[in-house]
Amino acid sequence: QATSSALRQVVGTTTLDQIITEGRDAWGISVQDVLVKTLARYKTGIVIVNVSPQPARAPENVQDAFDDAIKAQEDEKRFKEQARAYAAKVVPIAEGNAKRIFEETKAFAEQVVLRARGETAEFLELLPEYTRAPFVTGERMYLDAMQQILSATSKIIVDGKAGSLMYLPLDKLAIQSPAIKLSKVDEMHSDTLVSLPGNDGRETTRPTERQERTNR
Repeated sequence: QATSSALRQVVGTTTLDQIITEGRDAWGISVQDVLVKTLARYKTGIVIVNVSPQPARAPENVQDAFDDAIKAQEDEKRFKEQARAYAAKVVPIAEGNAKRIFEETKAFAEQVVLRARGETAEFLELLPEYTRAPFVTGERMYLDAMQQILSATSKIIVDGKAGSLMYLPLDKLAIQSPAIKLSKVDEMHSDTLVSLPGNDGRETTRPTERQERTNR
């Protein structure tokens, strides 16, 4: 009777899930404690060594639902372990990527600043020369800039005075005949003399704009 009373007392304060699943050992210890106290109160002299509850099962009509509940708990435990493993794997990678992006951004900022300082220093070095000879210095800066721009683009050479359009695919010409020199191209346009008909019908020879600028 003492055992049944202790068992009813513990089972009455324990959920069914704990009795059927993982709480079996815990409520068995609780039954043992209640039973020991009861026997000690009556001074029976009986010593309780261990209380080991037998596996409990739900009624057959609800057994499938309890099996699903147990499986859901197992799945929850497995998913939590997988999530912790995934976090342990992904978080260091994300931190590494963030650090790498920060370092790349920092290096890019330093590179931009150094480039700007270098370009500024270049203009500051040209300032005394520009002060002494502004036309020559400006012309040289213009030619340097045009050389950088035209070296990466296709060229179209136009003779505005003659009213004709001539297109030279220099990139293709360079592939077909690498031996072509730029001096050849110069001879074909602005460095040559242009023959124009005069008022009397005779052809007159006029220097190009570049030659006029050189003569001046």
